[in-house]
Parts: sequence; C-alpha cells; structure tokens
Amino acid sequence: MNCFQIALLLFHLLLKTHTTFCQQDKRLFSENILCNTEHGSCQKISAEKSCSKLSGQEKTVFCENRKKRLQMAIKQAQQYVHDHFNISRSSFSNGEKQNTLWAVYTASHITAKQLSYPALVTVYAAKHLKSAGMTINEIENEFSRFELDQAGLDKICPSKPIEECAPGGFRTYSGFCNNVKKPLWGSAFQAFDRMYRASYNDDISEPRKSLNNSTLPACNEISRILFNSYEKKKSKLSLMVAQWANMIYNDMARIGSNKNEHLEELDCCGADKNNTECLPIENFYISGKKTCIPYARTMPAPAESCSLGSRKQSNQVNSFLDASPIYGSMGKRAEFLRTKLNGKLKMTHLPNNQEAMLQSPKGFKACTESSSRLCFLSGSDTANLFPTLSALHTVWVKQHNQLTFKLKKVNQFWDDERLYQEAKKIVGAQIQHITFNEFLPLVIVNWMKKARLDLKENGFSSDYNINFNPNTLNEYAAAAGFFFYGLLPEKIVTKHSETKATPMRDAFYNPSLLYEQHGILNLIKFLITEPSLIPIGQINNEFRQHFLKSNNHAGFDMMAILIQMGRDHGLPPYVVVRHQCSLKKIETFDDLHDVLETPSDAEKIKKIYSHVNDIDLVIMGFLEKPAEGAVVGPTFACILARQFAKMQRGDRFWYENYFYPSSFTGEQLSEIRKTSLARILCDNVKNLKEIQPFPFMIPDIYENSVLKCSSKIIEKMDLTPWTDCNHFCHLPMTKEKIKTAIHIAEGRIRQIRSREEKNNQSDKKNDLHDFLPFPHGHHMKPNQIAIDQAKIADVLLEATRILIIQDEFNVRKPTIPELDIDYLQNILPNIDVRDFIGFDEPRKFGVNGDPLPSARHVANVIHNSKDIIHKKYSHILMTFGQFLDHDLTHTPMSLALDGSLLNCQRCDSHETVSVNCWPIKIPENDPYFPSTFDDGSPRCMHFARSLIGQLKLGYREQMNQLTSYIDASNVYGSNDCIASDLRLFSQGKLNISKHLPGIQNTLPFGFKDPDCRMHSSNCFIAGDIRVNENSGLMVPHILFVREHNRLAEKLFMANNLWSDEKIYQEIRKIIGAVMQHIVFKEWLPKVLGHQLMEKYELYLMKSGYFKGYDKYCDATISNEFASAAFRFGHTLIRDTFLFMDPKHNTLMEQIRLKDMFFNITPLNDFNRGGIQSMISGLIRTPAMAFDRFINQDLRNHLFEFKHEPFSGMDLPAINIQRARDHGIPGYNFYREVCGFKKAKNFQDLLDVIDQETIDDLKTLYKHVDDIDLFPGLISEKPISGALVGPTLGCLIGEQMQRLRKCDRFWYENDISETKFTPGQLSEIRKMTMAKIICNNSKNIKKIQPNVFDLPDNHMNKEVDCSALPDIDITKWLDRDFCFVGNKIIQMGRTNHITPCVSCTCTHYGANCHALRVESCKSLFDQFSMAEIAADTSCVIQCSGMINSKRNQTQ
Repeated sequence: MNCFQIALLLFHLLLKTHTTFCQQDKRLFSENILCNTEHGSCQKISAEKSCSKLSGQEKTVFCENRKKRLQMAIKQAQQYVHDHFNISRSSFSNGEKQNTLWAVYTASHITAKQLSYPALVTVYAAKHLKSAGMTINEIENEFSRFELDQAGLDKICPSKPIEECAPGGFRTYSGFCNNVKKPLWGSAFQAFDRMYRASYNDDISEPRKSLNNSTLPACNEISRILFNSYEKKKSKLSLMVAQWANMIYNDMARIGSNKNEHLEELDCCGADKNNTECLPIENFYISGKKTCIPYARTMPAPAESCSLGSRKQSNQVNSFLDASPIYGSMGKRAEFLRTKLNGKLKMTHLPNNQEAMLQSPKGFKACTESSSRLCFLSGSDTANLFPTLSALHTVWVKQHNQLTFKLKKVNQFWDDERLYQEAKKIVGAQIQHITFNEFLPLVIVNWMKKARLDLKENGFSSDYNINFNPNTLNEYAAAAGFFFYGLLPEKIVTKHSETKATPMRDAFYNPSLLYEQHGILNLIKFLITEPSLIPIGQINNEFRQHFLKSNNHAGFDMMAILIQMGRDHGLPPYVVVRHQCSLKKIETFDDLHDVLETPSDAEKIKKIYSHVNDIDLVIMGFLEKPAEGAVVGPTFACILARQFAKMQRGDRFWYENYFYPSSFTGEQLSEIRKTSLARILCDNVKNLKEIQPFPFMIPDIYENSVLKCSSKIIEKMDLTPWTDCNHFCHLPMTKEKIKTAIHIAEGRIRQIRSREEKNNQSDKKNDLHDFLPFPHGHHMKPNQIAIDQAKIADVLLEATRILIIQDEFNVRKPTIPELDIDYLQNILPNIDVRDFIGFDEPRKFGVNGDPLPSARHVANVIHNSKDIIHKKYSHILMTFGQFLDHDLTHTPMSLALDGSLLNCQRCDSHETVSVNCWPIKIPENDPYFPSTFDDGSPRCMHFARSLIGQLKLGYREQMNQLTSYIDASNVYGSNDCIASDLRLFSQGKLNISKHLPGIQNTLPFGFKDPDCRMHSSNCFIAGDIRVNENSGLMVPHILFVREHNRLAEKLFMANNLWSDEKIYQEIRKIIGAVMQHIVFKEWLPKVLGHQLMEKYELYLMKSGYFKGYDKYCDATISNEFASAAFRFGHTLIRDTFLFMDPKHNTLMEQIRLKDMFFNITPLNDFNRGGIQSMISGLIRTPAMAFDRFINQDLRNHLFEFKHEPFSGMDLPAINIQRARDHGIPGYNFYREVCGFKKAKNFQDLLDVIDQETIDDLKTLYKHVDDIDLFPGLISEKPISGALVGPTLGCLIGEQMQRLRKCDRFWYENDISETKFTPGQLSEIRKMTMAKIICNNSKNIKKIQPNVFDLPDNHMNKEVDCSALPDIDITKWLDRDFCFVGNKIIQMGRTNHITPCVSCTCTHYGANCHALRVESCKSLFDQFSMAEIAADTSCVIQCSGMINSKRNQTQ
C-alpha cells in the first residue's frame, strides 16, 4: 500500500482517530508534506510553496488531499452546528419561570444569531483539523480565502466584497465604512479584538483549565472567598464616574448570549445543561438556597474573512465612541427613535411634568415585573439597567433636541435629515470630549500619557491611522470595562421633599424612580453629589447576591458571571495580560503581595488556585492596588488606555480629525472644546440650578465648589460657526461689530464718569510689604530713580497746599480764610483734612474724632496666634504668593536727608528725627513687649512712612518702584541697571553661583545687605532687592533663574545664530508668560474661587487668543491692594519650615521662621539637603488656614536680632499702620465699594464675620467705620470655593482683571508685534509650577501635579516628573521655511505635501488641511496610484476608483 492509498483510507477516519498522514511524519498538517505517487514517498516542502503554485510533476496528491480534508472538516462542522444549535423550546423544561431580566441583560440581535452560524462552523472545522494534528497557527494562517471558498465557506459566510465607501460627512449607525480600506472594521457584529491570543484549553474554544489540566476553581467560590467582605470606602469621585463608565461601555461593547433559532434563552440549568454552548454556574447559594446561573456562552462572530481559528465573540454594537446608546447601532432602531420633524428625537412627557426619552411600546419586555411603569427605549438595550443610567440617557436625548433647535435658528433652510445628522455628530463629539478631557484623566491618570490620549489644545489631530483596527478589545469588553460595578453603592438615595433609599436589587430594570416628582433631577443630583466607592478589592452584595433580582428570582452573583465570562471568552490569565502591559512580572503567589490592595488576599488566592498562572484576569483587576492616582489598578488601567487609544486612532470620524468632508471646521472645533459635563447637565436637567464645575468629583469648598448654572465659568457652546452661508445667508451685522460698538460706548461712559468724579475720587497707587524695623530696612530703601522722583513729589505736594484753596475756574477768589473744610473732606475722603497738613497726614482718627487704637493693640486682640492648618493647600501657595507680590509692588521707605535709614524707634521720633517717623505705640499690658524702657520712657516700634511719589498736584501718594505688570521683574529687575547686573551676557543666560558640592546652581552673590550678612558672608542678588528676606522666598527666585538658563540653553541650540541679546529677550518673554500662566491658571483660582474668577473674567483661554486687551485702561497697582489686600498671605505662614528628603518624603529637620529671616544658609546646607529639601517641605506641608490669626514669629519676632530681646517687630501691626500711613479708608468703606451693603453697626458684619471676632472688634473701635482695612479683610469668612472672603476677593479680583486687560504684553494677546504663535502659546499653556520645580531640582523625581494643593492619593497623586508636559522649544525655531514630514516649504508658500493635503508655511509654523477632491479622475491624472493610495484623505474620498484600478491591475 503506497502513501496515496494510506491517505485515502485515513481520510474516512479523520474525525474519529488520530493517525499519521505519512509514516515518516505523525503530524497530519503540522508541516507541508509532499507525497510522490511514483516513488511512494513523502517529503516536506517549503512553506512558500502552495498548491496553486505547483504544476506538472509537482502537481501531487498533497494538494488534492488538502482540499478534500478542508471540505470534509467544514462539512462535518456544518452538520454538527446545524444539529446542535437550532433547538426550539417554548419554555424551560423544569417548569421554572425564566428570569426575564437575565434574558434582557443577555439579549442578542437577530443579525448576531445569523452570523453565529458561520462563526461556529469555522470554529468546529478548526477543531476537526486540530484533532487531526494541525497547530492553531497553521489552521489560522495556512488556508487562503480562495481555498476556504472552494471548500464551501463561500455559501455560508458574509463574503460579498465592498466596492466603494462613499466619502460622507456623517457616520453610519453600524460603523460600517468608517474605514474605507476595511469597511467592516469597528462595525457592529464584528468580533472583538484581543491584546493577546485567546487562551482556550484546546486552543480553539474549550474554556481553559489549570496548568495541571485540572478544572479551574468554581467561579462562585472565588467570588465568595475573595469578595465576601465589604467596606464602604468612599472616594472623592462622584458616582457619575461609574455611570459614565457604564454608558460609554455600552457605546463600545455589547455582549449577548447564544440563543436558539427563535432567539430564546438556552435552558442552561436544565434541559440544555450539557449543550456545549452552556456554561452554567452551579451550587450558587443565595440566602441559604441553592441555585444556578444559566450562563450561556457569548454569541460567536466569524473572524475577518471568515477564516478558521479560535472562537471569537460578537460585539453587537459598533466599536466607536459615537453615542450609539442614544441613537442605536442599527438603522431600524435609529429610525424608530426619530420624530422626522426638525431633526428631533422622540421624547415622552411624564406625569410629573418632566420630559424623558421615549417610552417602550406596551408588551416590550425590558423591565422588572415589579414595576407597573413602562420602560424606556433608547439606542441601547441596557438603557434601563439602572434608573440613573436612564436619567443620563434622557439628558443626552434632550441635548440632541436642544442642538437641533439652535441649529435650526442659524440655518432655517436645513431639513430634518441635516439637522438630525449635524446634532448627532455634535453629540458624539461632545461625549468623546468629555470622556477624554474629564473622565479618563481621573480614571487612568498617568496611563493617559503612556497611551498618548491627551487631547489637542487647539488645531486638528493627525493621529488617525487607516491601518489601525478599532475593534473593541475583548479584555475590555469582558473584564476591565466592568470596573464601574466596584464603584456603585448598595442603594440609590434620592432627596427632594424627603429622602428615599432604594436598594440596588429593587432598581435593576425598574424605571419607577424616574416617574417620581423631580425624578430625573433627583437621580442626576445623586450621581454628582454622592461619592463613589473605592473599587479596589470589593463589590457590594447587591451585585454579588442580588444582581438582576426579580419577583421570581433572588438574583445572581455578578462577580461569578464576570469570571465565567472571561473563561468563556478565552481571556488570558492575569499574569499574561500583565506581562503584555510591560508590568512587573508575577512568577509566584508571593509576588502578589506587592500588587494587591490587601496583601493578605495573596494567601486566599494561593488556596484557591493551583498555580499563579491560573489566576483569572477579572478578579485581579478588582483586587490590584490602584495605579498612581488612578481609580483602577495598573493592569485594568493598561487595558483601558489601550482600548481608548485603539478607538481614538482607528476612528476616521474622531472629532479632532481634519479629513474632509467629515471634519469640523476650526471654529466649530473650538466650540466643541468648550463642552463640559457640567454644562450638559445644567442645560438639560430641569430645575437643576447649580452644580460643581467638575461633576465627576464630589463638590467641595475649593475649586470644585458649587456654582450657579448661569455662571460663565461653565462655558456655553456658540453654534454660530455652524451657520451655513452657502444658502441665502445674510449677516448684515456681525457679532464682532456689535462687541466693538459696545466697547466704544463703555469707553465713552467711563470717560464721562472719570471727568465727573475727578475732584471727588483719587487714583491710588502702590505700596509693598515694608514691614521692617530699624536697622533692618536696607532692602526697603528706594533706588536712585525713586529718590529723584520723591524730590519732585515734595515740590508738587507743597504746591498743592498753596493751590487747593483756589477755585478751579476763578483764581481771583479769596483763598485760605474761606476754605470749606467739609467740602474738602467730601472730595478727599481718604485723608484727614482738619488743616492743611491733612493733605499729608496719616489716617489717625475715627469718624467720631477719637484717636484710632494703636496698631499693636489691634494686632494683639485680632491677630493673636493659633495653630490652625489648611486642609487642602500646601505651604508653597504662600511662598509663591510672596514671590508674586515682589513682582508687583515695592513701596520704599522715606530716608534721612543724607540718604541713610531713618531710626524711628523712639516714640518722639516724629519731632526729634523726622516728620516721616510715625512709630507704633506699645500698649500697656502688652503680652510680649514691655510698654516702657528701663528709664520709664514709653516704648514704640520703629515705623518710617513710605516715600512720597506723586507726580501731579494733589495729596500725598506713595510710589511703586516696580512695574505693575506680571512680567517676572522679580527675576530680571525693573530697570536697566539691575537687569545688567543679573546677566551673564553669554547665550542669553543669567548669572548664577555654584559654590558647594552637591548643591545646584543658586542666585549670584553681590548685594551687601547688612541684614543677611549677620548669617552669611554672602547675600543673593535678584530682580527684586527683597530676595534675602527669608529662606523660603529664595526658593522660587532660584527656580525661575534656573528655568531661564535651562530654556536659554535649549534655544541657543535651536537657533545658534541668534545673539545673546535676542536669546535673553525671548526667554525673558517666555518666563514672563509662564509666570502669568501659573498665576492665573493654578494659583489665583485657589485664592479667589470660581465665583470671583468668573465675575472678574480671570479665566484663561483654553485655546486661541485673548481679545480683551484695552489700550485705554490703567494697570497701576491700587494702594488698597498693595498696603492691605495683598498682604493676606501673612495669615498662611507657618512658624516652622520643614526640610524633607525629596526622595523619601521623610522629615529631616524643621527651622523656626524667626531663624530664617535674611538667612541664606539653610539653602546652602548640604547636610540638610539644601534647596531641594526646602522645596519638598514647602509642597508637602500644609499652609496655615486663612483666618485672622497670625503666628507668633511674625507677631513678635519679625526680623529680630538674635541676641537682642524685644528687637523684633509685629507684622500685622505694621500692615495696619502702613494702610493708615497711606490714607486708606476703613474696611466698611470697601464693603460698599465692592457692592456689599455698608454696615450701619457692628452686628451688620455677621454676614461675613463671626460673632467672636465682631465682639473683639467692638472692644477696639468706637464705630464700625473705624475698622482698619487689613484686620477687616482677613477676618472675613472665605466664600464658597475660595481661600479668601468677599471684600478681599473683590480687591484682588479687580486688580488682577486690570493686570490682564491693560497689559499690552499679556501672553494670550493677539497683537501682531508682541504675540506668541499658536504653537508657542500651546507650549506655554502646558507649563505648571510642578514642572518648573521638576526641571530645576535634580533630586525631586516625583511630585503632585498641582503643587499648591497637598498631595492626595487620589485627587492629587504624586507622579513621575517625566509624566508632566514640558515646553517644546522647537516651536521657537527661526527658519525661513517649514518642515512637513520630509518636505520643505518656503515661507509664505503653499505646497501639496501629499496629493490630498496641502500646507502653507507661515511665521506661526505649517498650517495643513485636507483638500476636497472634486474629481477622482483628475487626481489620478496628476498623481500616481502609489501616491494616492498612501494618502488617507485621498483614500477616504476616492476609495471606489482606487479599488477599481487595483482590480484592473490584478
């Protein structure tokens, strides 16, 4: 018998026995075997040869036998599937009523059932071939589509080729033709993709077993042992995180069970128990009763091209994030949901005067029998699973209808179809934006960066890859995507007139809560105000024992179901997926201790599983400790990141893409980016009046404090960019024209009012923290420019004394004798005008004429010390505030005639030393300072008045010897002399000092300040003379100098032909912009809170340029701001500064504040860790709370001489005295200025000040109008979401508003001579204070992203410094051309970089866009087939002609 005869005999025994094909090789198809009929021998042939290539003598039995074997395998598989999976049954065999909710939850579409037939045939054919000896790799890869069709698969597989995908502007419901090269990719009813090959016991379909070939542990036992304990650990995230995760899961994945031919449930706990499509979970106990979960295997789907291989599961929705739960993934459902009128979706008017999504038809079995209410119908079959999910669906249906209404307003000629499609497209984009902008950054945090999921801040994305398969990952669909079940609580608690708690078991598929009064409102409020649970290591019993409970069924164990689903789907074990994610390898059970949230669970797992490689993915997904700052563990985070990256980069219709004709315009995209979940909820939840700006987090009293829905902080989309001007569109008056007209009108009104009030109100200038005693005060001395200005001011003030008594229009009137003091007091309310000296005298008297209390006495009563720390903000918030203050204000003190410091310590120094001395009297019974000297003479505290500085006729004004702008003058100086001293004059760098091993560069030495020389032989010099004031203040100075040099070095490398001057000025411009950005983006919102940030229009642009520059406004620092309001940070200062190990966050040392004044040595102390230990301490220790209490080192020891008792000063007393020196009115005056009711008596202050403080104020002041501004401001209670109170917030907000609006060099401005390019602006917007610290502190490797907040394990988790974005200096490349790919475009020219994409080179970089192809034929006349096929934009628009030409060449 030769080989041919042997083969024929074995052919008939193929499905029954394992035999050999040739005696020389026992593996039937493991290699290609060629049997020669003439010689009767067999030999291997190369894999490159196939039957189609053999001819003549090589035409062998091998090819024929291969064909017949394949035909027989498919035929046998087809017969087996037909016999076993078309079973009809009208009811369960045991007579038990079916769990309707389980049927709804596992429902499958008829299309999925139809496709399951060829899927199962290919699976069982593969089984036959596998049993005959082929490997899974050979089965999947060896047979061509032609061979499979020849073997009979063409008759059962959906194999009709797609000729062309027309380039449309809107998605198809099913996702079909999203990819024009692979039209089925990502569409509904396609197989889930995988991160790693399927893990089946037989490599084909049989659920995996243990490595020792034993059965894996029972799912319900795993659930019982590992998830039995339950603690209500609540996070700072809201339940909206869980519900949103649920909704977007339903958008990208839908798993349905296999059914019989009538789509009825298989009786997997009864008659069908032994069916291979059943995997029942038995011996499951609920309340002591044994039960069974009738788990049927997930509906299979054919592989791409209907190839043979392992089992694949059907995704019954498309894989894109396209709002399919709202609209549907099939055309029939989508059409049913439409009104066909003005593009709207159908809605239901509920009896409680609410609108909800469409009610389901009567008889539609989608809800629990316990409810008499109708369910709702949406694009997703799971819309009714939770009432909260139904409420969220309703929100988006209403959002769609709102959009159609607004679109109709701007495009009255649009028909129903256009309105519907445009609104649907916008809704899909909004869901994508919210998911990637608000949701994912909280859930997976650092994995956003790893997977490159960050959204573009402006412009379009070019990340779409036409060769990227977007099919949803099986690991997501059957494991990681269900993480939200661990976040959900046991009860839904709704609150309106009364509180109602509904157990989850009673809420599954029960719409009753929506029908209640304010039902939707109550459910949404529940989602945004109630904290989610911490999901790690727990899932509550409502899901473990009562999932899908109905009247006749106690419910199921959700965790057991998920474990069984993972095995059904062939998910690889946990250790395999973890390895795929490049995470630390797990080789033993002991290795689990490091990754588990509860290490003791490792022992439980060891008892359950035989081998660590057996552990199911889903259970470890729930048990892993969270990834840094994330909701989920690193393995689930990895899966989620890959899933969303897959979906984003494989979606042609992704909202940031630029492909014509489906892309948004640039203006439309800018409006989409304004989308926030807060705005969506506000606009679509009836009677929702207020909300926190970030609904995925529970509200707090800081940045996420509750706002009114009308707040401008919650931005609104403007649909004007959707105006279609191709149709009879006339815009006689544009929005910009209207804005300009309003601006001009406002300017004229301001001018009129200014002229009217010129004689009644004075312009206040500036002051700074001059809280320094004699002899400390060298850093408060005026520079020469200020001294010269003061001389002029003295003359002008004297001239005012002479001229003020003369009438403005009639100089011949009598003068001094007829001066009306009352009238003068009226027009000059800020000063005491009892006599002519009143133009110059401080505020000394109250409204009743009584002397004001001593500033020290006020400080003793109001500003005594109490250690109350802030719960949220770090100490560096204070330090940065002082650094910022030194960029804005510096009022020098008056000097002696010879230029030396005044000594104003004696109480009579006003008479004996200088008229500019005004010492502070020490009261009797002072708690620290003696009230008299040893000789019995009264003791006073040194105080010299601020230097006079006005350059106009009028009363005394103080000067600011800094620029008023946020321009980093504290780094660079405010005049040319200082700036020159600070420069290196090489490569644009600043001067530095490097003086100790292990200590990074610090500031240069130079200023011989006697004060700091008491501690060190050297003193720092910087842009601001006060740099040596305290060790903490030196930190930001050093950081920003280092950052300047770091960027200068990079810019020099990028533009090595630039001069030192050009590099220096450009980096100075960048650093100034970064300062502005950090102040307004990170620091100021914490100080002012949302309400004031919005009121004063202080929020930065997210993209584009700021249009609010006013060339007529004045940015000058107000006197109130400098002398009182911006001294609020004194209450935040700790009396000890902590030095912490930057690597280990452990305390190294703490130093008293009084020992840090004018002391640079702590920063140079290598043993203490220097500046880096100081930084670690500042960012990891809390600031003091904002209140009226100020620490004792500032109260009694300010700038104290170490060995001289009572030589210190009182900072709050100096603040009070300084405001009086400057003629600042009392606190009550500014209440009225800021729009609050002026207090008539002390009790009227109760709206913002507590009773205890009011009682203290009463003991000091005779009248409520006498209260000094500083103590009044910091005695206010903080407003919601802010650090400060309302009046203080008003003074700061008004000043900051002018600093932005009045600055021609403001970094966001769109002024051609000064502006940054869009690319440069985008880079500046990346910068944070955390990154500044990381860039310039070599030992700090981890840091919280928001350094002004304390680290928080969830909300502000420390991350690797490398994870923070940095400025890309290449955006400052100076070239006369642009690089695009490998092509060069000359400045000002526009070139094709590909056939369908053109780019224009501008000074702002290359501006590229996809071209509209008018004629595909003309395109082929100009470009080659290869060029066109390589251009995604061309392929999208001309896929039909491309396919046609390819077929012609084959």
